[in-house]
Amino acid sequence: MCNPLLSDFLLPPFDKITNDCMISAIEITIKNSKKKINKILNKYKHNYNWENFCQKILELDENLYRIFSPISHLYYVCNNNQIRKNYETIIKMITNYYIWIKQNIYLYNAYIELKNNQKNLNFDKLKITSLNNIIRDFKFSGILLSQEKKKIYIKYVTHLLKLQNIFNNNVFDSTQKLEKNILDKKELNGIPNHIIDILYQNAILKNKKGYLITFDFPIYSSIITFCKNNVLRKKIYYMYNTRASSLDQNKSKFNNESIIIKELSLRLKLSKLLGYNSYSEQSLVVKSAKKVDKVLSFLYKLIKLSKKQAEKEVFDLKNFIKKKYNLVKINPWDIAFFSEKYKFYLYGIDDNIIRDYFPINIVMKGMFNIINKIYGLIFKQRKVSVWHKSVMFFDVFNSKYQLYGSIYFDLYIRTEKRSGAWMDICQTRMLKENGIIQYPIAYVNCNFTPSSNKTFLLNHNEVLTLFHEFGHALHHITSKINISNISGINGIPLDIVEFPSQFMEYWCWEIKSLQLISQHYKKKNNIPENIIDKLIKSKKYNSALLLMRQIELSLFDIRIHNEFNLNKKNQISDLITEIRKNLITISPMPIWYKYTNVFNHVFGGEYAAGYYSYLWAEQLAADSFLYFKKNGLFNQKIGKKFLNNLLSLGSSQDPLILFKKFRGKELNSNSILIQRGINYN
Repeated sequence: MCNPLLSDFLLPPFDKITNDCMISAIEITIKNSKKKINKILNKYKHNYNWENFCQKILELDENLYRIFSPISHLYYVCNNNQIRKNYETIIKMITNYYIWIKQNIYLYNAYIELKNNQKNLNFDKLKITSLNNIIRDFKFSGILLSQEKKKIYIKYVTHLLKLQNIFNNNVFDSTQKLEKNILDKKELNGIPNHIIDILYQNAILKNKKGYLITFDFPIYSSIITFCKNNVLRKKIYYMYNTRASSLDQNKSKFNNESIIIKELSLRLKLSKLLGYNSYSEQSLVVKSAKKVDKVLSFLYKLIKLSKKQAEKEVFDLKNFIKKKYNLVKINPWDIAFFSEKYKFYLYGIDDNIIRDYFPINIVMKGMFNIINKIYGLIFKQRKVSVWHKSVMFFDVFNSKYQLYGSIYFDLYIRTEKRSGAWMDICQTRMLKENGIIQYPIAYVNCNFTPSSNKTFLLNHNEVLTLFHEFGHALHHITSKINISNISGINGIPLDIVEFPSQFMEYWCWEIKSLQLISQHYKKKNNIPENIIDKLIKSKKYNSALLLMRQIELSLFDIRIHNEFNLNKKNQISDLITEIRKNLITISPMPIWYKYTNVFNHVFGGEYAAGYYSYLWAEQLAADSFLYFKKNGLFNQKIGKKFLNNLLSLGSSQDPLILFKKFRGKELNSNSILIQRGINYN
């Protein structure tokens, strides 16, 4: 029987991929790749050029990724015990393979030989950039270490990847296994009907009476924001914020506390091994900020400029709660509830009414229309092999109907699916040796909940989420770079990669855009102008406080990776306490609040010493959008300029230089405050 993952597929054959074919496909591909690399090294020794060396190895890398990508994707969207076991085995295999590559001195010397001969070989700027990135990655992988230290490096890297995987599994499992059964519907008073319907269906599925609360974020958020039952809010808040900790309701089975310490220790040891003082210092070498001090200065400047408004926001909220509810002490589990009440008092914004105007099919149609107006791109849906019947697939063309790339959209919540929202790469644009262009493909994944009548309606925050992940996908698939390691989002500094995604969010706050993405799901009328006006005004609601929270997470991440000392006890809790002293918050957090234990971005993903990237990239996004707003929201001339000078160039040039070419001036770092509606004068 043929292995579908080893077939010459244009799109992943999701309808044919089984658990049994995954490991063997990776095993065979790695074995063949090693043989081919050794053959290339021997055949063209001292006569290497782009075509016989770089191109061939890049194609081998991309081929392996194209086979691994659907497996990795299924692990996140169709998680079960067998896929998890397969994934863990495959991650070990791929890690060992990349260690074999990056610590192969013969390969490294061949690349150095090419670099020294690049002028004679007439390498253009793109090939030079690609080659420099490859050599840089070799150095970061310990190629110049002694044999003894290389063994230590391998030990650290493999252990660290294993810990990150355990961390993610613990978060997933602790969330999945948490539940609370409610028998009396009155206890759920205030929670939106579509969420109550989900809780009712949850109970039926598990043969329980009443309503079953699960801890997917949309459900947690609805309870903590709308439930009038203070006792239930506190209980749900506690259960959610002690996940994967020693206080977890699952009897500490999924405790991440020791995992975090081990990860921090290994990252520090790795950095020291490579000649850096801290993991933050090492991490920033390949980011646009470059230096830890620069990141810290940026974050502390934001605190200084937004502190006054944050203080006013806290005062106003507490004053409202005191007058309206006769409460002085506000507990952490009360913040979202009363904040929503005050927001409604100020703006008359009711998320449950607004949802009626954002059916997902209209939002997507309008989103594509906006992109057509800005960039001239055209979206065409096509039926392809998918992993779930609700998944949609779109090809993306320019105005001449020339293909740019394609996007899978998996937008709805499922029990076997990782929580949150994310974009991932299916494949990257590449001009192959045979002269055929492989077009880029991206996955967009969200976890939206159905309404009571099975219609998928979005609240405005969910609209923002969709636009954000769509922005990442556009960045990847609009690339015109034909060298895979610098095409799309590959090679983009982490503190730049959030730029196009955050840029897309701003369109969700403009009258003209909102009119395009909204229509009442029953009455078919556009969202009334008075609601649009209130919604836009609400953008600045508690904006300084929200910024403070992002700064807190960013400071914790960059500082813990810069200052970590294994000999210090309680370093994590002490650092969080110190950081919060300089911030403005509504209420002190209880000692049992364990956000670090579920901080996937940092301890289970690629954002370690890089969480500040969201705010750093937001500067560029805000400045760029203000340029559009000043010159016409749907100004296609500026849109094409943005597409051709930024989005489509991947990491082929320094992104800050590309930004300056687009804007015609230096970055205005205060744009982030202007866009958030924060008065910083």
